[in-house]
Amino acid sequence: MSLTKVSYSMINGAPINILDYGAIMDDSSSASKAANKAALLSSLATKRPVYVPSGILWINGDIEFPQDGQLIGAGLESTFIKGDGDLFKVTTGSGTGLWQGFTIENDATRGKLFKINTGADNYAPQMAGVS
Repeated sequence: MSLTKVSYSMINGAPINILDYGAIMDDSSSASKAANKAALLSSLATKRPVYVPSGILWINGDIEFPQDGQLIGAGLESTFIKGDGDLFKVTTGSGTGLWQGFTIENDATRGKLFKINTGADNYAPQMAGVS
């Protein structure tokens, strides 16, 4: 008998879990922030919705967010994304991103939570349940 790992993310079109890409929740160390940034960039590059579970995802900011990227948390009171600098930047192109079910906070006095400068008039992000 052989066992196979099956996860929700294996279903076609289902969100992928950022933990499967090496993210470490609830750890604000520099090493974890770097690992979380790499995990976030790698998971967003798949062009599938990315699920961030309950807890705090600490990042070291300046994430180049794809125009059609989708980031989904477990809820406003459950999933927190914290860091400093310009946390998410959308700088080119057009599209419709989706940010849903998380709270984002800047842990320092510098930078913006979202910096959107697309150079196009038709970028329309959807924000549902984000504070």
